[in-house]
Amino acid sequence: MVRIHINRNRESLGTFSPDEVAFGLKSGRFLATDLGWKEGMESWLPLAEFQDLPEPAADFTSPVPAEVLLPSGTEVAVAVGASPAWERRTELGLPAAVVQTVQQVLGAPQKTFSEMAPAGKLTDTLVYLLVVGVPVMVINLIFSGILNTIAPGEMMKQSAQYTPGVMWFGLILLAVISPILISLGAFIYSGLMHLFLMLTGGANEPFRATFRVCGYATGSAYVLQLVPICGPLVSGIWNLYVTVVGLRVVHKTDTWRVVVAVLMPVVLLCGCFAAILAVAIGAATK
Repeated sequence: MVRIHINRNRESLGTFSPDEVAFGLKSGRFLATDLGWKEGMESWLPLAEFQDLPEPAADFTSPVPAEVLLPSGTEVAVAVGASPAWERRTELGLPAAVVQTVQQVLGAPQKTFSEMAPAGKLTDTLVYLLVVGVPVMVINLIFSGILNTIAPGEMMKQSAQYTPGVMWFGLILLAVISPILISLGAFIYSGLMHLFLMLTGGANEPFRATFRVCGYATGSAYVLQLVPICGPLVSGIWNLYVTVVGLRVVHKTDTWRVVVAVLMPVVLLCGCFAAILAVAIGAATK
């Protein structure tokens, strides 16, 4: 089914069927100057330039709830039809919105990101990332602390100063500042993705679109870190896959451009690690 994304003043109004758009234009819910985009279009266009919208029937009843059909210019907190489900959390409830978003992003990334408005609110994505990421990080820190208390690592065994109390203080400090760490990491990671997308010629949307894809992909993949033993590895691989699919769909670009953009930070990190390791080995052998 064809869905049309509608954007006004850089804010997403959601995704709608052609009948809903035609009815919205006639009722005043949408403006002729609102921008629209659907699968197959190369760029956003004003709704006035959509030539294939049907003529709304006189007895057509919009499936959009009455509370959303507000006068033009009225703020709408959550757009009906928006995807992922997190952007309908007021309607669904917080727990259901989180669960459904994780299922959508990890299970059907192409469908989910094709229905996501690229110009939606950046803050929506950031809040989702924190709601999922902070509890997962705290759980991992607690688990790490318990393991090190039961079976102390070499650092704790060899250092009289590195006691269980010092270890737990450090873990608690990390838990407290975890929202800052996750937020900074998200902006840096998304910034690198967007920069490399620009270098490969694949950035057809602004940074906000890249951040939304990376935020939803990373936040959803965080859940997989709770899987014992192999969780971090599975989470990292699935995160990369979902990010590639999401960036390709949202930026409407070639897969190879996205793959190169996603792998370049990994290559750079591996290169830096190899250089540091080589320097360390060289210093140790002198």
